[in-house]
Amino acid sequence: MQNNKSKFKKIAYLVGPIEGVLDHGRGWREEIAQKLLGLGIGSLDPTKASIEIGDGLDVAFRRQAVEAAREARDWEKVLSIMEKVWEYNEGAVKASDFLAAYFPEKVSGGGTLREMQKAFDYGKPVYLVCGLDPSSINTHILHMVLKRGKIFSTFDELIEFLKKEYGTD
Repeated sequence: MQNNKSKFKKIAYLVGPIEGVLDHGRGWREEIAQKLLGLGIGSLDPTKASIEIGDGLDVAFRRQAVEAAREARDWEKVLSIMEKVWEYNEGAVKASDFLAAYFPEKVSGGGTLREMQKAFDYGKPVYLVCGLDPSSINTHILHMVLKRGKIFSTFDELIEFLKKEYGTD
C-alpha cells in the first residue's frame, strides 16, 4: 500500500460501493482524488489497490473472482479472497487520517460500513457525501459519521470543507 505521508499533509481513504456498481466505484474516486491532490491531500483508493487474487490485480478481476466463487458456493475461495481484500481495507483505514465516504444511494454494502466502523473505532473522522436524504440513513451510521465527521450533499461541499479544515498550503 502506498502511503507517503511526508509528501501529503493528510491522507484520505476513499470508501464507497464497489460491489454491484457498474464501474466498480472507480469514477467518483478518480474525480475526488484529483481534487484532493489540489489541496495537498493524498488518497488511498481500493479500486487501484494491488491486492493479488490469483493472476489478477485489477478490481474488476477481483469482483469476477469473488462472484464466480460465490456462484459456485465455494465459500473457502470467497473467504480467501475477502481476507486479502479486508487486509488491504483495514490497513488503509489505519494509514489514513480520515475517510471520504460516498453513499450514492441506500448502502447495503458490508465493506463500506465495516471500514466506517473501523475508522470510528480508531477515532478518525468520516466525511460522508450522500446522494440521498441524510434523515433516511440508519441511525447507527449517522452516529458514526456525526460523532467525528460531517455529511455533505456534494463532493464540491466536501472539498470546500476540507480547504477550510486542512488548508491548501
